[in-house]
Order: sequence, then C-alpha cells, then structure tokens
Amino acid sequence: NRQHLQIDEQMDELQRQQTEFSQITSSMREGLVLLDEKEHVLSINPAAEKLFGTDESCVGQDFLTIDRSHDMSLAIERAMDEGHSEARVERGGRIWQFDVSRIGASGAAVGAVLLAFDITERETAEQTRREFTANVSHELKTPLAGIRLLSDSILQTENMDAQTVREFVGDIEQESERLARITENLLRL
Repeated sequence: NRQHLQIDEQMDELQRQQTEFSQITSSMREGLVLLDEKEHVLSINPAAEKLFGTDESCVGQDFLTIDRSHDMSLAIERAMDEGHSEARVERGGRIWQFDVSRIGASGAAVGAVLLAFDITERETAEQTRREFTANVSHELKTPLAGIRLLSDSILQTENMDAQTVREFVGDIEQESERLARITENLLRL
C-alpha cells in the first residue's frame, strides 16, 4: 500500500510537471522541438508545429518526416557531434535562426533541443543599416573629393591668376557648405 501511494504521488508529480512544461512551451513564440538520440520527435510546441507545417501527430516520428531540409539535418548532426550548432533558413518569406543543442547524460548524447527564432526584423534592420551607411559614405565622399581636387589644383598650379583662385575658393566654400548640410541632416536623423 505504501509503495502504491508513493507511485501515485510520483505519477501525480510527473503529470504536474508535464502540464507545467506544456503550458510554458505552448505560450512561447519561438519554436521548440525536443529530439531523442535517434532524432525522433519527443515534443513539439505549437509555434514549431506552425513553422514546420505539422501537428502533435509527428511525436515519435523521425525529424526528417517533418523537415527534409539539408541545412537542418546538418545542424542536428553537428549539434549531436559538437554540442551546439546554428542554421539560418528562409521559410515562407521569413528568416529563421535555428539553435540546436545536444542533451547529454554521462558523456553520451541522449537527444537534442531545437529552438527556432524569427529574425526577419533584425535582418531587415541590419540590411537597412548597411544600405544607409553606404549611402552616407557616398554622400560624404562626394563633397570631400571636390574640395580635395580644388585645393590640389590651387596648390599644384604656380602661376594661377587671382580670379581663378577666387573661383576655386568659392567652389570649395560651396562644397564645404554642402558637407555641413549633410552633417546637419545626419545629426537630425
């Protein structure tokens, strides 16, 4: 009777932990897949189900049945061998980063955890930043090149008449004002 009560208490505790785990993972925006050592799905949360276009029926099946991507297969293999790996994959117009970590016990791999993060906004922002930096660099280089060219012309020419020097200095002043406007606009931005 005592053992039966102990087993019932342990089963209740396991059920409580399973319910708690399910509640936590079902509210995650990130996809979560737990795999065993043979890469069979042990658990999958709703976000991962949506991402991979599957449902709970995939539990117990090989991960390849829900995703046949070569990048994902390599990432899982690398994680099982090395402990951790990452992959970036585009799916449905979104960019996903997959972090795969090996789960080990007594030095042996007993499975893996796969986390999927939607990084589309971050990648878009990074691309915008790169384009902005390239454009700003170009806009700053143009007046600087003009100033350098005009000043070099003044310095290189020994017998330049005063009128030409004034014209060059006027052009240098216009380019420096342009540079100042660009700088002010950048500060406003």
